Amino acid sequence: MLHSDKMMMPIPRTICDRSFQDQHRHSARLPTSAVTVALLIFWLVVFSPSSVAQTAEKTPGDVYHQVRLLTDAVRQLRRENNITTPWPYVDDAEAVRTPRHVFQKALEILGKISRYRANIAKTGAITVPRFHGRDITPNEVFSTVVRLRQELTLLLKHQMQEEQRLANKTSSHVYAALSEISIALEETLGLRSITPSEVYMRSLQVVELALFLRRSQGLPMEVAKPPRGQGKLPNHALKSVNDLLARIQHAERNLWMKPLTLTQQPRRVIAPSDVFDAMGVSMAELQRIQFRLGLERQFPDPEPQQGKTPDDVIQNARWAAALLPEFNLGRPLQQYDRSTLRKTPNQVFSVGEHILRKLMQYRRLRGIQTPPRKARMIPGLKSQHVYGKALEIMEKVDVLRQRQNLGPMAVPRYPLRTITPSEVFDLALRLDNELALIHRRGGGEAELWVTSTQVLEYENKQPSDVFHIMQRISNLLDTILGSEGFTPNDVYREVLVTKQDVQLIARALGETIPPETWRVPGFKSGTEPRDVLNKAREVVDLIAMAKRRAGMFGGRNIAVSTGETVTPSDVFNQVRLIDTELTEFKVFLDISDVPDRMQAQKNKVPAHVLQVLEGISAALRSLLHMEGGQA
Repeated sequence: MLHSDKMMMPIPRTICDRSFQDQHRHSARLPTSAVTVALLIFWLVVFSPSSVAQTAEKTPGDVYHQVRLLTDAVRQLRRENNITTPWPYVDDAEAVRTPRHVFQKALEILGKISRYRANIAKTGAITVPRFHGRDITPNEVFSTVVRLRQELTLLLKHQMQEEQRLANKTSSHVYAALSEISIALEETLGLRSITPSEVYMRSLQVVELALFLRRSQGLPMEVAKPPRGQGKLPNHALKSVNDLLARIQHAERNLWMKPLTLTQQPRRVIAPSDVFDAMGVSMAELQRIQFRLGLERQFPDPEPQQGKTPDDVIQNARWAAALLPEFNLGRPLQQYDRSTLRKTPNQVFSVGEHILRKLMQYRRLRGIQTPPRKARMIPGLKSQHVYGKALEIMEKVDVLRQRQNLGPMAVPRYPLRTITPSEVFDLALRLDNELALIHRRGGGEAELWVTSTQVLEYENKQPSDVFHIMQRISNLLDTILGSEGFTPNDVYREVLVTKQDVQLIARALGETIPPETWRVPGFKSGTEPRDVLNKAREVVDLIAMAKRRAGMFGGRNIAVSTGETVTPSDVFNQVRLIDTELTEFKVFLDISDVPDRMQAQKNKVPAHVLQVLEGISAALRSLLHMEGGQA
């Protein structure tokens, strides 16, 4: 089952319930100073550091709800492609699955969405992350399925409606539902099923992992490849993969791991997709063994091959089983401390350095000579600031993609939880992957950090160091995008999100922002981007005041550096910083609601952005009970 090993902390009572609202209405008759003092005491008691709310781990029910929504989206995509064949059925009782298997299946679906975009919709491929050897958390599964929905939504003509959540679901239910989606997507690609050649490609990856594990134990590498049979069918191929899984289970027992639960081969017609699925489980388990040994190695994807048959798959499955060490207890075990695999700012900095170097090469290939603005070091930052800066970079990569006719991609939202270095690392890897697609379009090198054996290693790096190199990447992207980068339309869309976040925070605190707060700011013709930037910095200062009032300390004054001329991209960077600060505040206050996704805006100028920011400033002043609440 999807579960969390962490203890659940008691969630403090929500302050937006009826009793608090009644008290707040009652306090409205008190003098302003008394209300301010009372509110301050309340915030300090409820939101003191000892009572900071922890976002609960996602459950199988949460993930299954997202999968149901994804199912509806795939059904709509099939209708739009005039596919009328029955929806596939996968029995959720056929196998016992865990979060790592669900994660692997989600990546499989993401790969099919990428193929649909590239080959059918002609909107450009998207990146697919690599499978991790470490334990997969429920939140990671949830986030990946959410990304599936976001990517698919970009392909649909109409938006989908939410539906009621379902409880009492397990990872096996989620896996079966995702398997149905994976099969249902095949016909949109013009395929009736996964081909034996695709299964063969996955078998090559399994052999590569088995070879690596054998080499890690110092065993002889001269293991003869089994002879290739002739005339075998998918059911024979599935039998060979199941034999490999039994061998993997034996190795896991010898390593004192929780072993894989084997399943009986179904008594029905076996398709290549069944073999592909089982081979994916093999990959997930071999990655887990790699992690158990304290090792981490990713390999480049094999080149596509055609004309393969189940005989080739069987040969590789048998070879992988022969190569895989048994890890017998009587033999010395070559292993390393798994704690060294935990990601730190050192690894994220290395990925950032790799991205920056490749991006500089791309800039030179494009003949762009304009130097980027200089980034400045800001001490005392945390992982969430780096994550927010990486999301800002992702927005710019999305713009660059579309200029290369690769089509839009789903940019993730800032999650409502405390950000870990591992999450920053994974987002940095995705940035590297996304930029590799663009490099290939531009004729540059596209080697990924994760598969390279020549990466730079660093020591004693802090989040501030990583933020600095991310800031350099962001500034370099601004230079590459030039005047075709972010526009007032993009900034206006962002400040609308900021406005919603302020409203959500006020509602959770039981505060009422007067409607005239949003109506009073007038339209100021002739507004320049610098005017908007100054107002955005004022909003950051007000958020810092609200955080301190709630008992959040240790904040830093982060201001976007600019050149002599302020551009819409500078303003966009500052507004994204506002979003990061507000999200961190919402996590502290245990607010789980998120703003609506905003549609693209048209015909906006800096004055429109300033108008909304002035309303946000006035709303924050009202929230803080400051004199002169209106802007």
